[in-house]
Parts: sequence; structure tokens; C-alpha cells
Amino acid sequence: MKRFKSLAALIVAIVLCAFPLSSPAFAVDVLPSEMLISDVGGAGDSGIMPLTSNSGTASFGNGVTLTANAWIQPLSDWSGCGQFQTSAVMNASPNWIRNNTSFYEIGIGSISIKNVSIESSRSGANSLVWTNNNGARGSYLSGSVCGGWGAIYVGMDVSGTAFYNGTTRVASTKI
Repeated sequence: MKRFKSLAALIVAIVLCAFPLSSPAFAVDVLPSEMLISDVGGAGDSGIMPLTSNSGTASFGNGVTLTANAWIQPLSDWSGCGQFQTSAVMNASPNWIRNNTSFYEIGIGSISIKNVSIESSRSGANSLVWTNNNGARGSYLSGSVCGGWGAIYVGMDVSGTAFYNGTTRVASTKI
């Protein structure tokens, strides 16, 4: 009987490793390079938390900036999908502004992008591009992204590119 209990415990351990109780597709097992060391609770206690939002900025001078923003849902739903939002924004009106968002995963399987705010922004299996050339100060994309069946982590690269006052600048970020 003792041997059966040990074998049962081994099988349970293997199953829990292969199929954890929470879906691992979004920031559950995050690589150290994808973590943010922060002040947890504001009491000076340092901790490591998954990086679920980030931004990068480029300057045109005279206080005019271009910012690339990225946000991804920290945990996936039961189907392995999570929401995302990205933007390229300026504090002045450019001739044009572009948001280029591409997704990557650590693990096995294919990424799928669903419910995109602008369907015509699809530029490949794992990427979206949207350009505003109507004087708008931003280019925005949102939707949901699903990790493959063996995904451990899903992240994204966002670059904002803008043409303003005869100059092109690129701001980028990654999560």
C-alpha cells in the first residue's frame, strides 16, 4: 500500500507540473530579464514582480516627445488568452504616427491575436501595424493575445514612429 501512495504522489506531481492549476501563458513563470524589481507595499521591501506594462520615449526637442506604451494582462483566462493595449502618442500633432506591435512567446505552440480593435492593422501572424496620417496625436491598438498550448510567457515589443517638423523619431518598449 505504501508503494501505491508513493506512485500516486509521483503521478500527481507530474500532472501538476505539466498542467498547473493556474494558466501559465501570461507572466506566471517570468524570466529574470522580464521582471521588475519594485518597492512592494511602499515599506521599502524589495520584491520581484512580473512586468505587465512599460513605456519608452524619444524626444524631438523643444519639449515635443513621442512615447511608446505597452500593457498586457498579467494572468490569462481559462483559454490561455489575455487582453493587451498598445499606443504611440505625442504631445504635438505629427505629419504621421505609427504603432508597430509584435508578440513573442517563451514556450511551445503558436500565438494567436484576436478581437483586434482595427482588423486591417494585421501585418503578419504575430504583428500589428497602424499608422495615423490625419494629424492625430496617437495610434492605438488593443485586443487579446493567446499563447500556444505550451506557452510559459507571452510578451510584446512596441515601437512608435513619428514624422514631425521634418524629423523622424522612434520610441520603443518591451514587456
